[in-house]
Amino acid sequence: MGLWHSVFTSLATVLVACDLVLGYNVSTGYVAPNLTGVRIQHGFETVLVQPYGYDGFRVRAWAFRPPTGNEISFLYDPPVEGPENGKARGMSYDTKSNGNTSVSIRNGNAIFRTYGLDKGHYRLAFYRVEPNGSETLLTNEYNPVKSLNSRYYSWKGSGSEFSAAFSFSTDPDEQIYGTGTQQDHLVNKKGSVIDLINFNTHIPTPMFMSSRGYGFVWNSAAEGRMEFGPLRNRFTSESTTVVDYAIVSAPQGDYDGLQQRLSAITGRAPTPPDFSLGYLHSKLRYENQTEVLLLAQNFHNRSIPVSMIVIDYQSWAHQGDWGLDPALWPNVSHMAQQVKQLTGAEMMASLWPSVEDASVNYIEMQADGYLSATRSGPGITDSWNGTYIRNYDSTNPGARQFLWDTLRRNYYDKGIKNFWIDQADGGALGEAWENNGQQSYIQSIPYPLPDVLYHAGTQSSVGKLYPWAHQQAIEEGQRNASNTQQGSACDSLSLSRSGYIGSQRFCSMIWSGDTVANWETLGSQIPNALSAAATGWGWFTVDAGGFQADSSIEWSNNIDRPQYRELYVRWLQWTTFIPFMRNHGSRSCDTQSAFTCDNEPWTYGAENTPIIVSYIDLRYQLSAYLRNTFAKFSQTGRMIMRPLYMDFSTTDSNISQWTKTNNNITTQQYMFGPRLLVTPVTLPNVTSWEVYLPKTAAGVDKPWTYWWNNVTYAGGQTVNVSAPLEHIPLFHLGSREDIMSGNISYFRRIGILMSHVPWRSMTFAKFNSQCSFALPSIALGFKGTSIIMRDFFASLPAPLPLYILLNLTDLKALYAAIVSLPHLYAVFHLDAGLIFSTIVRRTMPDELVTPMIMYMRLHQRSKPTASTTFKNLEATMLVDDANRYTWDDISPATFFQAISQYVRIHDLAYSVLRSKLDYLATLQFEKLANIPHKYIHKSMTKQNPESVALDVPARFQDPSWVEESRAVRALWFLTLGWRVSCMLGLDELESIGFAKRLVGEKTWKHEEIEEMVRSVLDSPTLQPPAPSTASDLSKANGSFAVLHTYPILPRSRVTHPDSSTNTSRVPLYAQSPLTPPHSTPASLAWDQAPQRLSTMPRVYRILLMLRDRPDSPFRTPGTRSHNARTLQMDHFIRLGFGVWDLWRVSVEMRLWSMPYSIREELKGEGQGKVGVVGQSDSMFRHWVIWRQERQREEGGWRRGFNTRC
Repeated sequence: MGLWHSVFTSLATVLVACDLVLGYNVSTGYVAPNLTGVRIQHGFETVLVQPYGYDGFRVRAWAFRPPTGNEISFLYDPPVEGPENGKARGMSYDTKSNGNTSVSIRNGNAIFRTYGLDKGHYRLAFYRVEPNGSETLLTNEYNPVKSLNSRYYSWKGSGSEFSAAFSFSTDPDEQIYGTGTQQDHLVNKKGSVIDLINFNTHIPTPMFMSSRGYGFVWNSAAEGRMEFGPLRNRFTSESTTVVDYAIVSAPQGDYDGLQQRLSAITGRAPTPPDFSLGYLHSKLRYENQTEVLLLAQNFHNRSIPVSMIVIDYQSWAHQGDWGLDPALWPNVSHMAQQVKQLTGAEMMASLWPSVEDASVNYIEMQADGYLSATRSGPGITDSWNGTYIRNYDSTNPGARQFLWDTLRRNYYDKGIKNFWIDQADGGALGEAWENNGQQSYIQSIPYPLPDVLYHAGTQSSVGKLYPWAHQQAIEEGQRNASNTQQGSACDSLSLSRSGYIGSQRFCSMIWSGDTVANWETLGSQIPNALSAAATGWGWFTVDAGGFQADSSIEWSNNIDRPQYRELYVRWLQWTTFIPFMRNHGSRSCDTQSAFTCDNEPWTYGAENTPIIVSYIDLRYQLSAYLRNTFAKFSQTGRMIMRPLYMDFSTTDSNISQWTKTNNNITTQQYMFGPRLLVTPVTLPNVTSWEVYLPKTAAGVDKPWTYWWNNVTYAGGQTVNVSAPLEHIPLFHLGSREDIMSGNISYFRRIGILMSHVPWRSMTFAKFNSQCSFALPSIALGFKGTSIIMRDFFASLPAPLPLYILLNLTDLKALYAAIVSLPHLYAVFHLDAGLIFSTIVRRTMPDELVTPMIMYMRLHQRSKPTASTTFKNLEATMLVDDANRYTWDDISPATFFQAISQYVRIHDLAYSVLRSKLDYLATLQFEKLANIPHKYIHKSMTKQNPESVALDVPARFQDPSWVEESRAVRALWFLTLGWRVSCMLGLDELESIGFAKRLVGEKTWKHEEIEEMVRSVLDSPTLQPPAPSTASDLSKANGSFAVLHTYPILPRSRVTHPDSSTNTSRVPLYAQSPLTPPHSTPASLAWDQAPQRLSTMPRVYRILLMLRDRPDSPFRTPGTRSHNARTLQMDHFIRLGFGVWDLWRVSVEMRLWSMPYSIREELKGEGQGKVGVVGQSDSMFRHWVIWRQERQREEGGWRRGFNTRC
């Protein structure tokens, strides 16, 4: 039931309120911007407002001298998604105003409008258009009487740079999410005043989401301040030449929609390398090569998985060398190779931005201007352990290139390809003081932070750029070295202690900094990580166990003390459920060992080692789930760590209220991906823990399951669960099997979908009057779920079910919906080709989509819809694409690649049927589960002892069934592979090789497929004895002739009877190869059956002979008859023809195993309605007729292909 659980849980989570499902006034369609921009002149001030991305605006303002357009920006121009169509707007506009008249721009469902007193329209306001056409104020410039101007400028020195403070309206109930990380225990930042200055553990970033339904980005590299008061939100920049900000809108409560829009303008994350999703091991520090190799050997000997081993700081001879000290690391390449061989792990090395005079790189960097300086003195920016240093200038492209060239020479080319860019906060060495590494009373001297000079500007004007540019330096180098483009999947990565707006676009993790080891800090890390997620930083991590000791706690960071061991275990448990599981810290111990003490999984006591290792193992078991969530984050910006307000603010009123007050429930609990509710234990000596389970949606009885005992709970209550040291409180939605397999589904918000696709103009007028619909009662494991879902979908106004179906991004869940909800085809006039083409579009590279769709047109097109609602939709998605090209436009290599991808997708559909859907398909005919399960199976056994419906659950335990499934799969691959290779002009041996590659070496040998194929090829004849009549053929071969009554033959050789005029023809479902003997029609009316058999393509004759061989697994042992699986094989021979065949296999096999009375009831005869089977009959008949017509029109195969096939 896991596939359906995926569908149900996603439905329950998303379809919770009409305003969220729709989100947009779709009846009017997407409203394209009516202006490219407006420039408002207001005395010495100029304001430029432009539509920006979907449902957003970008505002730039300056005093006196206009900007050049080349100012530092963290925003994309054009955005990743938006009406710009890939064209940058720059500073363009088409309307001017001096404030005397009101100006309005609409972009999608966002509106910008000017307003003011005494007819002076120079204030800015932003609105959202609601589904009913009304407007909701998001925010406007805050400017009460007798106050500073909402756009306030001041000058502190000479030059064109100024200070700016811009104020916006708010109210006491607005909630603010994001703003970077501040270690403040807050998810809602309302009431906070945050300095825009980076230092260790503090990464303030002026970007947030509002509970009022908008997102905001203060696009400035300058240091400054954020203030979130009860009536005013205020942003300041200390030194700038232009104020630049963006605002985007989404339906209130649709935070995924906001993140999609924000990430479209600030950057989408690539997908991380697979190794980074495992266990990342580090400590302060491994001193030399021998220690690292011994560490790797220990991981190997103990069989503990590890994916990365890190070399921390001071591994160099001098700061700024950016290379390992050869006295301690004599053979870096050998070490990296040995670590890889022993553990499979990659390596990472630490680098600091600091350069001391004794460094081998100092003179060259100083001479070339690659070091930052200060306004006065020799340019020294800090000290470390008594050595004065200067930082390299990350804002200088030449300095970034110099850094990478050095790293590549000393690390990358020797096998260490990942870099830890520590102390990269900018200014000094990233602390809130100077004299790093000295005694605390020296550190506390209140020196001002250095006023650093960079290539790009001053610390005041570009200080926030420094860590971002440092990340960029590693990104540029790694991309060039690996010959990959930014945005593509990452081969390697970096780890940074700081970041800024859009840092997620780099292959770079951000971690929370040098935290102290105590329980309070563990508790603060959770809201800290959730704020990072709301800022757009999905690649977030922490130091498991805390980095450094709390000097006020005697046992802090001491691995020999039981109090710290408990803290460490709880902290490490939590890191299993954050984006990156990373262990690091400066440990102490009762017996000092080398530079620092141990930090390995086996050093925290024999009683704790199994617990630690179990969570490392669990992390790897979740790898498919992690890849899925990271992929969705990359595609749409959908957050990985999800504060509860993201998913439950519209279904549970408590969540919104508790988030507003920063209640522990909303600061200490969160969703990890779409299925896991995580509640870390943040207190010592705990054996039980209270967890609040949010309400999911009406109609879902007990959606929450406790991970450790499988007990289910209803939402909307607080439960006390057992939480001994080995268990972190963890609940899940859906089945654990689906989570472990990554078989999870996401629904994009319907409103977001409609704003991006051409069919948004379709009306939803009916929906507004039906907004009170409720989800059906869906319990896990419920029999008859397919029928329940059928009735639910049928109750919804069209075309909402289509959008739900087409936005299941998990392929297995999508196939489950397609093959188990056949009524959708009839009710909503869909066809298999349309749905399959949608799958192809979402799962294949763009360059393969066209040849794939052309292949589909040849082999699995179904009847074009007669519905006017979907006519344009199909034309856009299927027919138009294929008609735009001819076969001459596609090379054989591209076509071959497309078909290979087709096989992969089709194999997934097959595996769905052969596993979970096999059971579901039986259950869907159990008449709403009113007939007891045992009775159904008993009836089936009486009706047909050979039925595959015998004891379905036990069947999956039968090894022989598994082996025969593999044989069927191998033969199916052979069929498809041979057909494709034949069209490509390959000979028989090449065809066998192609099929072998598709099947896989192991299966090919195990099933002895090659031997069977070759023995048939060596046979004197490839044709079985032809019966003299169609009736004899039916008796001898199980109605094989029916197998070829629709096109598996060359089109020029097939003449189909016209079912519309041939009244003697029986319903098509009765002509199935699965028709039981008592239902076999007396006359098949196919005179040419023997002729058709003789003209069958060679591969099909081979497969039939394989099936009929005495040693075939599809014969009942000791008899000449075929068992039930033989009939199934007959259907799989035709599996090159798309989703429709898959559905028919499932339905027909179950149908003819049912008692006659139930079968007739399902057909809906005499009830004035069309049952499941009746719909199958009607639609399938239309499908065959349409294919006949298309064949006659096209006159055979397209040119350029072998017509033998």
